[in-house]
Amino acid sequence: MRDFGFQIDKKARIPLHHQIFLQIKESIEEGRWKEGDKIPSETDLQKIFDVSRITVRKAIEDLERDGYVQKRQGIGTVVMPVKHDYSLEELTSFSSDIEKIGGTSKSVVRAFQEMEADIKIASALGVEIGETVYYLERLRISDDRIVGLHKTYIIKNERIQIDPNEIHSETSLYRLLTEKGVQLDHADEVIEARIADNELKEILKVNGEQAIFYKERVTYDLLDKPIEYVEIFYLADHYRYKASMKIKK
Repeated sequence: MRDFGFQIDKKARIPLHHQIFLQIKESIEEGRWKEGDKIPSETDLQKIFDVSRITVRKAIEDLERDGYVQKRQGIGTVVMPVKHDYSLEELTSFSSDIEKIGGTSKSVVRAFQEMEADIKIASALGVEIGETVYYLERLRISDDRIVGLHKTYIIKNERIQIDPNEIHSETSLYRLLTEKGVQLDHADEVIEARIADNELKEILKVNGEQAIFYKERVTYDLLDKPIEYVEIFYLADHYRYKASMKIKK
């Protein structure tokens, strides 16, 4: 049997199942086991750690609960995609977020067109109902895996005129707006958990009950004018958000 270098201290105050959990978790986070890899069976882990089957099973249950592995019928226990931390304190683009974690990103443009703002879009962008805005829909891809969908509505005015030829898979919308003299400054964002409906599951290429992060964001310029309203759908097994907080005094 392969030597994984795992060691547990049976005299330590840390429960054995949690020691096993921590060592397998570390192996996944450090890339020794990658997405789709099958980890040793419960029987093999029992021998590797010299513990009971119940102890191993508890460790695996905790790993599955936290999204590190998944038990699959007829296959075994496989490694899930590693979740990356994204800050709630900065307004950044999808491409820059992926670059920060050393990944590669790309987009697939599903639609770019002019449309009339309905009541929801008009309210978010501060325009009249029926006023023309730009609509951009893109699949977001990280390391060749579809991880999200963006539906973006952009103000159209004398300053912001977007030619369809400017929109392609390599386009950074924030960079494009900056080139047009728009200085984005801040945003209001709401995040909630949802279960993907059938249409979204088909677009994101997922099966079964799939949890997603749904975000609504309105981005403003330096003059506090709404520039962009975007609906964002991200696979929950790829994203994890973090924020630093202080006690209010």
